[in-house]
Amino acid sequence: MKKISQAGKTLFILIPLLTLLSPHAGAWCGWEHRVIAGIAEQNLSPSARKRVKNILGPHTSMAAVSTWADFVRKFRPATAPWHYINYPLEMEEPDYDVMKTAEENIVFAIETLITLLKDPRIKGEKQEEALKFLIHFVGDIHQPLHCGKGEDRGGNEVPVSWREKLTNLHSVWDCCLSGGGDGSPALWATYLLSEVTAEERKRIMRGEPYDWMVESHRLAREFCYPRLFQCPAILGEQIHELSGQYASAAQPVVRRRLTEAGLRLAMILNDIFSE
Repeated sequence: MKKISQAGKTLFILIPLLTLLSPHAGAWCGWEHRVIAGIAEQNLSPSARKRVKNILGPHTSMAAVSTWADFVRKFRPATAPWHYINYPLEMEEPDYDVMKTAEENIVFAIETLITLLKDPRIKGEKQEEALKFLIHFVGDIHQPLHCGKGEDRGGNEVPVSWREKLTNLHSVWDCCLSGGGDGSPALWATYLLSEVTAEERKRIMRGEPYDWMVESHRLAREFCYPRLFQCPAILGEQIHELSGQYASAAQPVVRRRLTEAGLRLAMILNDIFSE
């Protein structure tokens, strides 16, 4: 069994201005996380569905706990680095120093949580927390700027305009681009699944957290940042308005990432809780 580092053990023990401008500068917003969880729930095996229900309780859905990790982050700051990984944009893949940072990162977190949930000795509250963290982090790793560059903290320090209001690039990707925000997450989960063919599902439901991190980083490098400079600029050409052509181009990318996150979360849980 994979050895869990000391940093991993603390997961269950430790209780700039632009970031402050947005209340959501941390992860996919609640709506997006609930969509991801809803997609996963619709693709669980009977065995995984039963185990998840036993862990969370008969009346608690995966969607209901999908933002729990953001809530406890305020009180357990040691978990904060496990929501993301940042490395230079020009790098295809992170080097050893990035992967082995003292605080660890989102790839480490997901791998550690999978190991914990496969361990029959992990029960009760620790098992429940591991599942809730996993549900959230698999969503986060599919948000491109959670695997962005460190110089601007994954876009948190890149000022942009959204509907003529000042915010930052990270927050726009978290909350503004899916185009579904006010609709039912469960219905949107069903809708997004209906857009995916059986062959596409097979292609999506493969790989490991490291691969999904590289996908997100590539999107940050090839889409999130370059598209900025194609948008109208305000305030002396320093800040770009993203609610027009940028949003139109980004919407299908975001929806695809939500779908991929949900299907891959189901894949992980089906493997963990296979009979």
